[in-house]
Amino acid sequence: MQNSELRTLLVQQASNDSGSSSGDDTLSRKDEMLATLSASVKQLELERDQLLEQLKNEEQHERGQQSLQRNVPGKILLLAFF
Repeated sequence: MQNSELRTLLVQQASNDSGSSSGDDTLSRKDEMLATLSASVKQLELERDQLLEQLKNEEQHERGQQSLQRNVPGKILLLAFF
């Protein structure tokens, strides 16, 4: 969603600049802005992937803890029985 908003802003900026600068200057500014936006999107994607991996690990840990809690009471009863 942010990526499409950034692209929309880039298109709007390009249309606003079309009459006010030379062609080479406008193209250079567009390329620079596009490179900056692309780097920002890549960084956001990297952060998203890291957060998803962290969430996945936390969910696995939580499931492991729940499994231990379910198994421990039964084992304690068996040990107490002997």
